[in-house]
Amino acid sequence: NIFFSGIVTRDPDFSEYVLGKYISGIESKGNPELNKFYRAWLLFQDGKYAESLKLITTFSTSGFILDDHVITPSVKRLVLMLNFELGYFDEALYSLDSVSHFMRSSKKLSEIQKESMILFTKVFRQLLLLKINNRQFSYRSARASIGNEVSAGNNWLIGKLDELEKSDD
Repeated sequence: NIFFSGIVTRDPDFSEYVLGKYISGIESKGNPELNKFYRAWLLFQDGKYAESLKLITTFSTSGFILDDHVITPSVKRLVLMLNFELGYFDEALYSLDSVSHFMRSSKKLSEIQKESMILFTKVFRQLLLLKINNRQFSYRSARASIGNEVSAGNNWLIGKLDELEKSDD
């Protein structure tokens, strides 16, 4: 997705450019509210977590031409990260269970999407349990498990792991 290339490379101006140029056409072709989805990611990138959460929780894929499985994993990942950033750890735990159920029950997710989400949720769960009950884990091992897969969620995980490692030094 060309929009996410700006998010992953931390170039929100590029993502804004893509939105400005293409979002009206994409929405008019049967993908209403897609602007909300992308705007929520930009707000997250800008550290405006409460605004992002408000926007993403009002987003719906109802009436989309795009298959739900294209957008839903990114929505769920964003909600997890937002709950974590806002300190809503119980909500993050519930959302994590919802993501796990979604991955198990979805017939449309590709194996690559499932593997990516499994990896993300595994490391996310470790971060969450550290915050909830101080359950320790190896930051280096968690970071190594992410490997070189580039995504907005993985970049966020790596940033969190790096923060934790520095705070332990």
